[in-house]
Amino acid sequence: MDEQLKALLEGINALKSGQEDMQRSQGKMKNGQEETKERMENLQRSQEETKNELKEGMQKGLEDMQKGQERMQKCQEDLKNALEKKIDNVEEKINSEEEKIALKVEEKIAVVEETIEKKVEKVEERIREQVDERIEEVAENFSQRVEDLEKKLLACEKMNENKFRSTSAVPVSASPVSVKLSTYDGKTNREVYKTQFSIISEANGWTKGVKECQLAASLRG
Repeated sequence: MDEQLKALLEGINALKSGQEDMQRSQGKMKNGQEETKERMENLQRSQEETKNELKEGMQKGLEDMQKGQERMQKCQEDLKNALEKKIDNVEEKINSEEEKIALKVEEKIAVVEETIEKKVEKVEERIREQVDERIEEVAENFSQRVEDLEKKLLACEKMNENKFRSTSAVPVSASPVSVKLSTYDGKTNREVYKTQFSIISEANGWTKGVKECQLAASLRG
């Protein structure tokens, strides 16, 4: 009987001990559930924070990207303005050099023209001198020929006077009408006048001496 009671007490004690162990296990499980719940809440909060951080990061990244694009656009505009300014400077330098070259060319042309004018003047002066010399030479020859013709004319006049005196007693017969020779005016072409003189001398039947006298008279005027 005592052994049964003892065994029963031991069974009750074991049952109580098992209940206590179960209660402790349940407490631990509850604590674990609470810890898990807290961890889940912490994880959710962490996810929310991470999500917000990512969202803020993306927003900031977009803003930074936009600012970068604005800076790039400004840099492109600055570069474009700088290039345009350099191009304008280059064009101004080119125009300035072209003006300088044109001025130098004009100066050289002016020098060449002046040189040519001086040479032309020298040539004209030389030609005038040669013409003057030739005119003087021709004038001297012409004067000499006129003087010779005048001498011949005087001789012809004397000869005609002598003939007139010797034939004054002879009756004068009618002679054919002679063609009159015009006086040389210095403007008519010499070859033309020479041809006219030859025609008139043949028409009048002049001898060589008469031709010389008439030519001298026409040249003397």
